[in-house]
Amino acid sequence: MAFGADLVSERYRRLFEKDTNGHYIATSCPAIVNYVERYYPALVDALAPIVSP
Repeated sequence: MAFGADLVSERYRRLFEKDTNGHYIATSCPAIVNYVERYYPALVDALAPIVSP
């Protein structure tokens, strides 16, 4: 599990280095992703494009 966490944290680091002005919603919780998709579809683009293992 620690190895997976290292991979995900590295991806988030690269994402924030590339887009310093961007705001993202973390996608590590499937319930949050489903909530955004269902109730706030305008924010789907704000979901971080990172899949947790």
